[in-house]
Amino acid sequence: MEGPDILHVEICQKIDSMLPTEAIRDLVYAEINMLDNVALDTIMYGKDLSNSTLQTHVDSIICTCSHGKRDYMKIQGVTQKFHVYRLTTESAATETIKNEDEDIPASSHWMLPAQEFHHLWESLYFDSNIKENLLHFMETAMIFADHNIDTNIISWNKVILLYGPPGTGKTSLCKALAQKAIIRLGNRFAYENPQALVCILIDEVESLAHTRESCSNGAEPTDSIRVVNALLTQLDQIKQYPNILILTTSNLSQAIDLAFVDRADIKQYIGYPTYQAIYKIYTSCLKELMRVKLMEPEEIYDLSMLKKMGYEETPQSKYSLRLMELSQESMGLSGRVLRKMPFLAHAFHLRTKTCTLSRFLKAMHLAIEREKNNNTQEKF
Repeated sequence: MEGPDILHVEICQKIDSMLPTEAIRDLVYAEINMLDNVALDTIMYGKDLSNSTLQTHVDSIICTCSHGKRDYMKIQGVTQKFHVYRLTTESAATETIKNEDEDIPASSHWMLPAQEFHHLWESLYFDSNIKENLLHFMETAMIFADHNIDTNIISWNKVILLYGPPGTGKTSLCKALAQKAIIRLGNRFAYENPQALVCILIDEVESLAHTRESCSNGAEPTDSIRVVNALLTQLDQIKQYPNILILTTSNLSQAIDLAFVDRADIKQYIGYPTYQAIYKIYTSCLKELMRVKLMEPEEIYDLSMLKKMGYEETPQSKYSLRLMELSQESMGLSGRVLRKMPFLAHAFHLRTKTCTLSRFLKAMHLAIEREKNNNTQEKF
């Protein structure tokens, strides 16, 4: 059962802006409420806003809905929540450990929200409500912590495990989730606050939490078993800190120790995208090329619009239908590979800096065929 719809308005304030947060919020409220409806999960750049003050002080705005999937949302009568934030521009700080005569990178630290992950959340497409469910999980963890719920009665470990084949966006989703949580919950925490929200990402967690059954070969515990035991002990210790969330990924879920899997509150499979998700990925790539003027502007319809038209080919819909065919041809490719397709199409099959959408779609078809042939001929 879902509660009332909430329109979350996320406002990225420019780094050099000195305008108070309240003033930004009031101006954006006025800007948004001039509209009958607002496009969801769509980046509105500050330079394109009607208010000159916002053009000067706002980098971008993104509106999202708390429930369900839709493209637009009516403004009238909707509860609105405004989240104003600034990006940090510092690069990741790398912590190293000593190994004989060299320092080996052990971990990287980001101050969030970071420029590096800006709009990463919006670039990830899944067919189910995976992103929304993960975000609601993080919000619920904070709500339960705020109300001092007895964890001996209601237990949660604040551990998320994303698993699936390589290149499907697990690590990117974890980074984007941490960034989004900081934006949504940013008013609760400050960097200098010892209770500031901390997200720990353990990538390829099977390397640390390898199943102990395969490591046991005698009475004495091996180093691998000791590592797993230590990890589980630390997870149990971290549980008492309400501001720490642990995000993990794995390409080999069957290799993870069952005790670790049992501690994960969410175990979410991330597979290869369907053609509907691929269509959204390709559409975002093509619109980016149009934005930077490497491709002549052309309208690309949403799949919902094509469905309403009965998939009828018209002069206006023919390129969108061709893109849908390319999306179906691309099934079985990972998200990581799909994001490379426009680059490979331009690199190998175009000889001009700019081109039309028609020419680019032909180049995309050749690039997809080339990638699939390479996958068939060689297994890496």
